[in-house]
Parts: sequence; structure tokens; C-alpha cells
Amino acid sequence: MRLSVLEGKPNGHNFVEVPLSLTPKLMSVTPNQGSAGGSTIVATVPGVGVSSEGVDLVDSTGTSICSAVTVKAYGEVHCKTITGEIAGDLSVKQGTVVDTCASTDTTLCNYEQSLTYVLPVIGSLTSTSTEIVFTGTNFFTSGYTASATFNGVSAD
Repeated sequence: MRLSVLEGKPNGHNFVEVPLSLTPKLMSVTPNQGSAGGSTIVATVPGVGVSSEGVDLVDSTGTSICSAVTVKAYGEVHCKTITGEIAGDLSVKQGTVVDTCASTDTTLCNYEQSLTYVLPVIGSLTSTSTEIVFTGTNFFTSGYTASATFNGVSAD
């Protein structure tokens, strides 16, 4: 890593070499429930960037819960969960380092994937030139930050 000095520089040097090590910190997981058939969850993990390697989410036994992991942006880990029932506190693992929930509210790092969980069902869709409205049942109402993307454009 290079550290640029804004005003001046050490004699004979153009940059200063500084080792910088970021430790991943699991802050939250959304949504906190999913289908036993597999779901996509998003973990907020400061300390993990898009070039980070070996990032995974694990259950309390240290077993991976992800069939695929993608770091979409700094601190944003997307996990496609495995098929089966999962319950309990999650941790983030990078290489051999495992970090438990760093949030003061540890329930933010709990996840439950159950055979009895009911997925949202879209019953109808209406749209105008500026709005799309989905109507249906079983939509997440708490513990989840909703987002929508249409044709590659994210909603505000």
C-alpha cells in the first residue's frame, strides 16, 4: 500500500510504505430469516473489500452456510445460503480468522432458515412512468432493508 503525503515528502522518497491490515467485523445480516431451499442474504462486514479472498459466513459450529459468496462493495458480503435448516448466530470467516458479531445488538447477526418459512408471493404489479408497486403476501416487514433493481438500475 502507498501512503501519499499531501504536503512535502521525505528526502529522497516519493511515497511512504505503510502496512495496513483490516480485520473483518460482522455487524449485521439481512434478512434474518429464509427458506430452507436457500436464500440470498447480505452481511455488513466492514474490513472486507471487493478484492478480499476467502470470505465466508459460518454458523456456531464453524460450518459454512454459503454455497457462493460475493463481495459486491466494501463491507457488503452477499451469501447464497446452502439448502437445509440453519439457525443461530453467524460469524464471518476470512482465511483462518473467525470474527463473531461485533454489533452491540447481537440479534442482528442471527439467521434462521427453516422448512416452515414462507417466502413472499407477488400477487400483482402496477406501474407508472416513475413507480412500480408490488402487491402480495409474506413480505419482510422487520429486520430487513428492502431494495429493488430494475434493468440494472437501483431504486432510491
